[in-house]
Amino acid sequence: MDLKVDAKGTIRLINPDGSYNETTFDWPTPVDDPDVCHFDVGNLAPLDNGEITYSLHNDGSRGGVITSITVSPYTEGEGLNPEPETAMPPTGIGDTDLDAELDEQLHIMMWNETDGDNVYNATLGEMILLDGKVKDVLSNTTATECSIMNQLDAGQTKYVGFKWWVQDHGVLSNEIMGDWVQFDITFNMDQLKLTAPSFNVTEKWHAATVEKGVALPIIVNVENTGDIGGSVAVSVAYAGAASGTVGPVSVTIAGHANANVTLSWTPTVVGSYTLTATAGSSSKGPQPVEVTPRPVSLTSPPRFMTPVYLWDHRNLST
Repeated sequence: MDLKVDAKGTIRLINPDGSYNETTFDWPTPVDDPDVCHFDVGNLAPLDNGEITYSLHNDGSRGGVITSITVSPYTEGEGLNPEPETAMPPTGIGDTDLDAELDEQLHIMMWNETDGDNVYNATLGEMILLDGKVKDVLSNTTATECSIMNQLDAGQTKYVGFKWWVQDHGVLSNEIMGDWVQFDITFNMDQLKLTAPSFNVTEKWHAATVEKGVALPIIVNVENTGDIGGSVAVSVAYAGAASGTVGPVSVTIAGHANANVTLSWTPTVVGSYTLTATAGSSSKGPQPVEVTPRPVSLTSPPRFMTPVYLWDHRNLST
């Protein structure tokens, strides 16, 4: 189990004329902790926005479970308080304090992404993990935990979508100029706890009647509901006019798989029976079967002819 996180990001900065400059890049992750992704934006304007697709890949040989996503306490800063922000009305808003306002206007959304297109789709079962202004959905003092419980098998990749945008208040506001917000996102994975093999007899097939002395095929379907493969002994017990057991036959079944096991019973006594199949501690039956006499052949025995010898009593001498 080895979690590898890749983050592809796009940021769009809106120009006064409504156009935008778009930049796509790999969102940085700390070298000393590859499970952590650092989020840091600043000096934004209304309608600026961006998105990140987090690719979670299990690079190990054992399965795991993404149990949660931890978002660290966010930090913020006022920046340089540029003159458009500190100027008094009507040219500015008179903001001369050192408190940042970006956390009140920066909206973030994070969800469990199913197909990696970074477009939230509830019909695909995608689940929202965070949705709201930074100040409302995160804390600047304690970490925020998002439960996800997403199984990640060895070699498998799954995704988490993330989008952010600056709220539009209808008028251009300079109060967030120079402000910044940052926090860390940590993806937590635990090793998948594998269950031991567990076998169930799900079905049993055989004919309802069979002639004495004729082999009766009995097909037993056995399912392993555990995560780990294993072997199990399969047998069939018969009771009635006579009693006994066919088998056992040992079969190996992979985890979460099933197998058909064929056993053969040749009855030697005519009468009514019940058959019960067993695999480990699981059984299926009893199921009736009737053993009938073999029909007697009415073909006539072969007829033999007595040879007749003819003697020639003529005198053959000359």
